[in-house]
Amino acid sequence: MEKDVNKLKVRFASLFFLAVLFAYPSFACANAGTALLWLGVGHLLLGNTLIGVIEGKILVRYFGTKTMRSILIMILANYFSMIIGVIGIIFSQGIVDNFVSINNVFCMLVFILLFSYVLTIFIEWPFCFWIMKEKTDRDRLSFKASIVLQTISYGIFIPIYLSVSGVSLITKTKVDKPAFFLKSNNAWVYYVSSDCDGLYRIRADGSSKEKVKEFMLKDELGATLYICNKGGKGKLSINWFEYNKKSELYYDYSRVLLDDINGMTAANEPCSSDIGPYSREPIDFRAENERDWYVYAGSWAIEGLRADNIHTGKSLRIALETPFLMWPVTKVTVLPNDQVICQLGDNQIILFDLNTFQIGLITFGKSPVVILENSLNEK
Repeated sequence: MEKDVNKLKVRFASLFFLAVLFAYPSFACANAGTALLWLGVGHLLLGNTLIGVIEGKILVRYFGTKTMRSILIMILANYFSMIIGVIGIIFSQGIVDNFVSINNVFCMLVFILLFSYVLTIFIEWPFCFWIMKEKTDRDRLSFKASIVLQTISYGIFIPIYLSVSGVSLITKTKVDKPAFFLKSNNAWVYYVSSDCDGLYRIRADGSSKEKVKEFMLKDELGATLYICNKGGKGKLSINWFEYNKKSELYYDYSRVLLDDINGMTAANEPCSSDIGPYSREPIDFRAENERDWYVYAGSWAIEGLRADNIHTGKSLRIALETPFLMWPVTKVTVLPNDQVICQLGDNQIILFDLNTFQIGLITFGKSPVVILENSLNEK
């Protein structure tokens, strides 16, 4: 028995090594994807076979089933449950986006993980039942076997996936209401509503929300607000894509929403420029001599919001990339006093303090653009 246990440990160690090996290429070349992405691909293509072999061997050793039958059926079970899981994640994404925010993300991730664990037990139970067709107590044994197998599998893969996921958004920040830590009382945030039915604005503390202009985009793909300067006046425009059925192509459209912005903007691009809607550079309202933090956002969710202090050498990153939720950071604006407004994921507009790590949800929406009222002063 000790010999069998040692063999099982070797197989578990091999599985762990291969999973880490699948993740390695993304460290070597960030443009090729993230560690989590490569791990997921490896899990899908080969990992399920290895898991099926291990689970089949466990059934043989502890439940007395036939070796080849157990291995082949458990390989099939793992690929089947993986497909169901991927389909479930794809089709539930919109529902999850409507219920999950920085205010409840930790609890929701725990719930999703537990739900996934229980669901996998029931999905793979019929396969265990199939394997144990010659057992007298087939119902009880097969259900028990499914619980044992999923407990072992999740016990292995949770640490592996955590090692290549990004959860600093949860572990390193303090969630609070923006009104409690906002240092600038003259900031308005203009944004597109989640369903793209119009232009809205809201104060950076989450108050005084109002609809500025009504419109309905035919296709919300790529809806992006941006500001350009013309004759010293700021123009707020929107850029988006629409699908043409005849040509079967997406076409790029732009439209001016506000012809003269009342307030101070940090945009210095002329309205004749074509790079306005596509720029990923942060908008910075700080004076040149007050920019202790260099702030930027990465292309991948794992890169998140990043900042480097040019005086202290301190670096920070807040990111969320898990198998269930991936929230990239876009449309970054740096306010005076080292506070950041940005879009998190598909529809969250947040405030983040670089020095205190406080974070708060301003509102749900897309493509935030910040305007500072000239008539108001800093707190």
